[in-house]
Amino acid sequence: MSDIDPAEHRLRALVSRLAPDIAADIAAPAPFRDPGPDLADMDAAYAVQLEVAARLAPGRGGVAGRKIAWNSAQQLAMAGLAEPGAAHVFADQIAAAQDGPARIEAARFMSLAVEPEIAAILAADMAPRPGGHDRASAAAAVARLVPAFEILDRRRVDPGARPVAVVAANIFNAGAALGGPGAAPDQVDPARLRARVTLNGETLLDAEGTAPMDPLEAVAFLANRFNALGQTLRAGETLLLGAHLPPRQIDAPARLRFEIAQLGAVALEVV
Repeated sequence: MSDIDPAEHRLRALVSRLAPDIAADIAAPAPFRDPGPDLADMDAAYAVQLEVAARLAPGRGGVAGRKIAWNSAQQLAMAGLAEPGAAHVFADQIAAAQDGPARIEAARFMSLAVEPEIAAILAADMAPRPGGHDRASAAAAVARLVPAFEILDRRRVDPGARPVAVVAANIFNAGAALGGPGAAPDQVDPARLRARVTLNGETLLDAEGTAPMDPLEAVAFLANRFNALGQTLRAGETLLLGAHLPPRQIDAPARLRFEIAQLGAVALEVV
């Protein structure tokens, strides 16, 4: 007689049924598809995402980071969510752009989009801890904060797509470009960070206070979210901490630059 709880058995069956097709669609890439009403809540969405990531990771250098999504009050309200979303970032999709622009080929993507973000580079593991992680434990774990572009392939998603379906599909992450030089957390005042974004020389953003969430609180959220899923964030991981602008579809050729006070700059060239 099986000791598996019936609900757990149903969840495992759902993951086994949905994850292979979702992973294959991401790898192709193929248009985003909502897997249907059987994917009914975030517990199921994250269970599917973990299996999707496990299927994709071996061919993409392993998991090398995480991302947060919907982490402003406005985004949460629009999505009807109680907390932000989280997803995986893979090693071979992270590009260094400290010495010049990172380059990506638009032809590799179905619906290429980018978001300017702050990224955290971890200096220490973030394992489960009593009471969970907070801003202080996040500051102790982060080596530096750097400017970054998150790269997404939104795969022709409908703007009204269900968040549970988006989470199951790893929230469209397709990599990141990391700039610098960056700064240690104790050298950064989040409230006074001025961000400037340009696309082909045109200014898209030039303002203070554009981060959707305090960067270290976003780090703590990601640690707690993945700790709850049975994972430890590892030293060296890159954490993408939320968009300073909504995702913007990009057509080649294009050149983007994101400068942020105290942290430096990152440039991305789309060919």
